[in-house]
Amino acid sequence: MKRALALFAVLALASASLAGAAKIRAKHDPAHDFSKVKTWGFKAEKGPGVEDIDLRVRAEIRAQLAKKGMKEVRGGEAKPDVLVVYSIGGVDTLTAGVQITAGWYGDIIAMPGAESRMTAGILIEMQDPGTEKAIWAASYVMTGNNPDTLAVMRDRVEKAVAGTLKKYPPK
Repeated sequence: MKRALALFAVLALASASLAGAAKIRAKHDPAHDFSKVKTWGFKAEKGPGVEDIDLRVRAEIRAQLAKKGMKEVRGGEAKPDVLVVYSIGGVDTLTAGVQITAGWYGDIIAMPGAESRMTAGILIEMQDPGTEKAIWAASYVMTGNNPDTLAVMRDRVEKAVAGTLKKYPPK
């Protein structure tokens, strides 16, 4: 029981540290009148993510923009007020270092080591369909350093999209 409780505590701390590491940033064109934006459409038929991630990102974008009262314009139906583009990715940064440990007889042993830091995120951008100029963009970046970081980030794709779109429309 103590072992299970200890494992639960470690997992809770690991996920809390990853959850606390998310950063959301947004920027917009102050000259654009966002009150006139009622329709939107994806700029590309397929996104940059692998297929299962792309489907999840697009479904969450649709759900979040529908909650905001925006209507999706598909294909050649009509010209949307904004085009939606997203980019998603991750990077593993390895930093070389030295690990120091105590030996069996109290001696100090130094050996080569490395630290891994995963960073992944999503950028959602809205563009003017006439000029393709960005009028609004927001990013959601997560970092972590445990072995399950990529799996946790993959599980949180919908949360990342929802968190990013909470910044729209700009206030």
